[in-house]
Amino acid sequence: MSEQVWKDMFDVNLTGVFNTVRASLPSMVERGEGGSVVLTSSTAGLLGYLKHGALHCSEARALSAC
Repeated sequence: MSEQVWKDMFDVNLTGVFNTVRASLPSMVERGEGGSVVLTSSTAGLLGYLKHGALHCSEARALSAC
């Protein structure tokens, strides 16, 4: 696996989640009504699939951050 594949996978599966939550929270706080952010992920963070190491790591990290 190339370093670029590793970086791309983390950018989508981890940084993308972070940016989405960060963008949505200010309006929730401003309304003052509370709320929930629901994040979903694939089973790749829990199960292993051959030749998908970057996917497993990034999904597992996203799951553990929630």
